[in-house]
Amino acid sequence: MVIVESKRGPFRVSDIYYPEAHGIRGLGRNLAANQIIYVRQAPQFFEPEGPVVHHQAFWTTVVDLTRGTDELFEDLKRTSRTQVRRIERLRDQIEVRRNKGVDSDFLTVYNGFVGVKRHSERLSLRRLQQIKPFTDIFVSYFLGRPLCAHAYIEGQKLKRVGLMLAGSSRFSGSNAGVFVGSINRWLHWYEMRLYKSEGIELYDMGGTGTSTPQKEAIARFKLLLGGKQIVEHNYMIANPVGRLAIRLFYALRRIRSSG
Repeated sequence: MVIVESKRGPFRVSDIYYPEAHGIRGLGRNLAANQIIYVRQAPQFFEPEGPVVHHQAFWTTVVDLTRGTDELFEDLKRTSRTQVRRIERLRDQIEVRRNKGVDSDFLTVYNGFVGVKRHSERLSLRRLQQIKPFTDIFVSYFLGRPLCAHAYIEGQKLKRVGLMLAGSSRFSGSNAGVFVGSINRWLHWYEMRLYKSEGIELYDMGGTGTSTPQKEAIARFKLLLGGKQIVEHNYMIANPVGRLAIRLFYALRRIRSSG
């Protein structure tokens, strides 16, 4: 179980990733008025003792890293294998930085991507600093230019990592979209091998959905990287004040996305 605590305005927000039922027994009991709890990707359904704002079955895509590297590579769909091989030939021109000295480049790539896709909120440096102790951040560079950025929730005890934030510069006019997309697939493959070497057993590429064409496209992309779909459970737990804040937040997001 990974717990990320933060403050958002007057609210105390707890994000609880990958909890087992015994680890969250009594969750929501004696909830403070300004407290909001997000339970993310609980493997089993459970009944919180607090006021559940929302429960959702959450489909995600995972890769079993306990298998051999050759088998993992063969699980990539043909297009992905071709693109990974093509980028490997350019390896001397590619750099991957992990955690140190990447904050500015990560924000540039991620916020540029969000600015085009409008599927999420832009990330501030302050928010990035809040989540950094719980995340593993990668940025890939080609000839010194940052092109792709991934941030993972890392649960070493669980031997699992989960993609939390991702972006690329493929919509930037100064970069070739197909090439950047190939770099992005290669970066996933690089991370799979690295995590496997570090003893991680489950590589979670994050949620998949079919409610919009955009979500369908993301789901197809993740399956191209050899992922298998599993279902877990998400919850939001809050008192009336927190519920109102959540509704306002998502209403503002919809307005920004449609603007």
